[in-house]
Amino acid sequence: MKKRTKRLVLIGLIIIIIILIVIFLNSLFLKKSLFDKKANIIGNVINNMQYECNPNPPNPTFVSDQTGNLAYCPNITNPAYPYGTGPKVLFDEGHNNWGKISPSNMSPTGTYYALGELLKADGYQVDINKGNLTSELLQNYKILIIIAPLPAEYMTFDNNGKVIANPDAFSGKQALSNEEVIVISNWVKSGGSLLLNAEHIPFLNSIQNLLNIFKLSTPKDFNDIIFPAQPRLVSDSKSPILTGRYQSEKITSFPKLNNVGGGANLIGGGENLAMFNWPSIKMSMTLQSALANHQWNAYCRNNSNQTCKNLQETWLQGQSFSVVSGVVPIKTLSMDLGRVIVFSEFSTLTNLFDKSGSTTVPYGGLTNPVYTQFILNSLHWLSGLI
Repeated sequence: MKKRTKRLVLIGLIIIIIILIVIFLNSLFLKKSLFDKKANIIGNVINNMQYECNPNPPNPTFVSDQTGNLAYCPNITNPAYPYGTGPKVLFDEGHNNWGKISPSNMSPTGTYYALGELLKADGYQVDINKGNLTSELLQNYKILIIIAPLPAEYMTFDNNGKVIANPDAFSGKQALSNEEVIVISNWVKSGGSLLLNAEHIPFLNSIQNLLNIFKLSTPKDFNDIIFPAQPRLVSDSKSPILTGRYQSEKITSFPKLNNVGGGANLIGGGENLAMFNWPSIKMSMTLQSALANHQWNAYCRNNSNQTCKNLQETWLQGQSFSVVSGVVPIKTLSMDLGRVIVFSEFSTLTNLFDKSGSTTVPYGGLTNPVYTQFILNSLHWLSGLI
């Protein structure tokens, strides 16, 4: 009798243990099922996320001459990557850059706000750099964008609160330290891609160490100036930057862009993938002075301070000052595993307003669908997509 009782108790315990195990396994399965459903919901939300434009953009406001266009809304038919999943891009704002995505005290809307929106609409992940460039930082990114850096802010206020050219920006000091330049060069050699916009002085003078490390230089006089012939036909249709991913992205000619011009021709480096049928001609001293005076008017208009007088004398003498009309030249370099594109005209890569022109009609490369596609193709080449 006792043996039978013990046997029944043992069987009961076994049944209880089995029931507890079944309950435990069911709870695990339920949790996994709920987790999977939650993960699927999160995944679907991410996959369904799309770029959205600013629904109520304000009118442009000015402090200095230029401000970005908050109404810019890129329309990309075939984004390179699903929203927020593309390569990581570091946009440099740590070197007194005139080209910023972020607002600044001189530009209530960043002058390169539009490029930031284009990048996001094409699926890239964009971060802003506010400090020095280090190897530890760059190893987290595929593309580095540096636009018009300077040793000091481009514009400043005088004692009366008027916006004037900042003499410290024209000192000729390098915007990036030599250590940063070496870091960038090593990062490119290991597979990183650099997009640089050189622009005219004082920006051009302030990135000579960065240009030199990629074996690029700029003309010391006006013997290497390019002027556009119309129509602007592309002579090298085999370049990936010109062919794009699909037939619809192919660039065969460029329309005229108003108010775009002012960069220096770039010499050396490597293969120029974006070649145009633009003849190279010499510029007369009269035209040099006229262009220099135009630049002086743009930055020192109605200012009679000594700084502007000195700047005018410098520009009229043609010291380290070169001008090219239009969006090019562009140098595209392949360095070991990485790639480099150097533009030499500030407004090519953006969409902005200028107080010296129209305050209601924006200008720049991103006002035009052909140039927009050209810029997208350039980004796709940098990211290794083409």
